[in-house]
Amino acid sequence: MHVLIVGATGRTGRDVVAVAVAAGHRVTAFARSADRTEWPAGVTAVAADVLDPVAVDAAMVGVDAVIVVLSMVRASDSPWSPILTPRDLHSRAAAVLTAAAAKHGVRRYVTLSAHGVADAAPRAGWLFLGLVRASNIGVAYANLAIAEDIVRSSSLRWTIVRPTRLTTGRPSGRWRAAADLVTTSLDRIARADVAAFLLGVATSDDHLREAVSLTGSPA
Repeated sequence: MHVLIVGATGRTGRDVVAVAVAAGHRVTAFARSADRTEWPAGVTAVAADVLDPVAVDAAMVGVDAVIVVLSMVRASDSPWSPILTPRDLHSRAAAVLTAAAAKHGVRRYVTLSAHGVADAAPRAGWLFLGLVRASNIGVAYANLAIAEDIVRSSSLRWTIVRPTRLTTGRPSGRWRAAADLVTTSLDRIARADVAAFLLGVATSDDHLREAVSLTGSPA
């Protein structure tokens, strides 16, 4: 398959590229700094802004599946640090990407959100949700909810993936995934496991038109 990975230079995006290449897929890595990143052999880099409809349209040509792993960039990893990207990045990108994917007949559209967004909030740990509400993480969560609605309203064969807290640990190859998943504030999952799950969904009909929460194990 030809897989377009949007947000490919982020920490999760790089893992998605790696697992897609290892699985033998043709990969296009889309990100503003894609041309300044070292990629595995065979990866096509597209350096462009996801909010540029012309660039996104061109990148969609011949694509079978899209995996969106965008994230708002903060000045540091602190939840309270200033947000450097547009505060409506997710919703604006969703509008551009879903329109282009529908135009080009992309078979599968998979996008990364977060557990605790929208209707998943009552099923997430209350301590974690307190952090979300009190910090700039909440800005991202609010906009992710809008982006999810845009994806849901599209004609695409979509899946929304909502992981718990992301870590840089080694992949375990084990996770729990369900639309009604209930977690605690200690739940977490390695980015590499999220990447493997995203690719598995993008290359199958698993969780079709479903917002699925995903976690590995408690801390």
